[in-house]
Amino acid sequence: MDSIDEKIEDIRAICGAVSVSYGILHHGEVIRTRSLGYRNTEKHLSADSDTIYAIGSLSKSFLAASVGILVSAGKLEWKTPIKDYISEFDPVHDSNIGRFANLVDILCHSTGLADHDLLQGGPSCQFQNSNEDSIRIINNLPAKAGGQPRFRRWWKYNNSVSSLASVTIERVSGTSCYADFLRENLLELLGLARTLAHQSLIMTDTNMAMPYARLQDGSHCSLQLPIMPENSSALSCLGLWSSVNDMLSFAKHTLDAERSENSAFSSDSVLKEMQTIRKGFHKQPSRDDFQKSCSYGMGWLRVTTPSAHLGLLSPNDNVQKSGLDLPFILGQRSTSLDVVMHNGRVPGYDSVLLTVPSSETAIVVMTNGSTDGGASDWIGRILLQEVLRLQPKVDIVSLARQEAQLSRTWFQDHVQTPLGTERFGLDSSLQQSDVCNFVGEYRNEQFGVSLYIKLAGSVISVSFNANEKLYALTLCRPDVYTFMPSTRDQWLRDSMIDCFDYRTSLLHFCRSADDSVEGFRWKWDGEEEVSWFSKQIVTT
Repeated sequence: MDSIDEKIEDIRAICGAVSVSYGILHHGEVIRTRSLGYRNTEKHLSADSDTIYAIGSLSKSFLAASVGILVSAGKLEWKTPIKDYISEFDPVHDSNIGRFANLVDILCHSTGLADHDLLQGGPSCQFQNSNEDSIRIINNLPAKAGGQPRFRRWWKYNNSVSSLASVTIERVSGTSCYADFLRENLLELLGLARTLAHQSLIMTDTNMAMPYARLQDGSHCSLQLPIMPENSSALSCLGLWSSVNDMLSFAKHTLDAERSENSAFSSDSVLKEMQTIRKGFHKQPSRDDFQKSCSYGMGWLRVTTPSAHLGLLSPNDNVQKSGLDLPFILGQRSTSLDVVMHNGRVPGYDSVLLTVPSSETAIVVMTNGSTDGGASDWIGRILLQEVLRLQPKVDIVSLARQEAQLSRTWFQDHVQTPLGTERFGLDSSLQQSDVCNFVGEYRNEQFGVSLYIKLAGSVISVSFNANEKLYALTLCRPDVYTFMPSTRDQWLRDSMIDCFDYRTSLLHFCRSADDSVEGFRWKWDGEEEVSWFSKQIVTT
């Protein structure tokens, strides 16, 4: 296995990861843990297997497990409509969602409700809305495409809609917040002392990997810590922190519970309903010649190898979109395996958890600073290939290099160039003469969301909802501004990795007959229609 670390160091350098921590469970036993690089470059502090990283969407596996505990206790039912637990849940654009959508629909992303991370969290995905406030937004989200309902017809990944499960947990358990329920009913009982949900515990932790991004000159810049308050609408699906040792322990408990549920023997495991949670519900269309099954469960993706879908949820999407990954599919001449997994990513962090129930195998990889592609995905594949001796051996390092190159040119091709067309040759340093007239609050009452236009000197900026972070606005053409930065480095510094459709950065201001600014139109998601935000009248 020592030679594997050479490949991992190659991946770390290619992707720009500051540190990598990984662990391997095989036949139910931990056979290796290793950390490379720094958790904190400024203080030259090394990472180790107890270093906590933000785990992003791996949080969804804990959310589903929390629901499973309450289902087993008879306090929840998988197929009972969410509305029975959250009476105010009633999406207005498709009444069937309110009538029939249940916990399975919520957790496997089958509601068809629009992805609204940018609308709710802003370009840096700093979610400030509470769970309760989020319900109003969710109720008003678009739910159709071309006039046809998407409910149970589309797989539409949606972080904040998943968080309705945590509201349900709070309602039926009587706990004040999901973070308390998780700690008391799962983390403490499993001994996961290094898995944290509470803001105060995370912020004071002394063994934390810091978030970084690698810039064009090869240097790393520090990013804002993505720590969410306990009442954040996205905490349950994006906001947990954990370590390699804890994630290996969680994986072992998960595999043990799943296996015991499949036998005739009763289990005293804290984890319940794992057979249901890790079952595939929403089938994903194949994109390779092997045509193996792949489906999304509840906080887990279930993939049968060989399949290109091992990378479905990873940030390594450039090689997927181009098809360059197809010659690098693992296990093409090996026995098929069911891999139950998930990836996680928030600005500055990248992680993956892969489990193989048939061999009681789990692989955990966590990184910070991975910018040019997702290092954890590549390293996870390298370790999976090595541990399970998949054949033929595939050169993942060379595929990672292709992704890194495409990643570095993506911003110019998909943001800078089309924005240049929007500007029609306009000098980006110019501003309109009446820029002060744009200043104010702009609100969409339907969603209950506000954007704030501010002016400091000659610089006009925008902030989103309760998030005070400012994003400079650049003039594209008269009365049309973009909050997308002009360089990839600034895009990285601003933690805008999930703001990738330049059209969603355009604010089209509109004027009344007397030439005053009355609002703007904003296409906050590339697949949805524009929304109107009215300028609020200030009364004295």
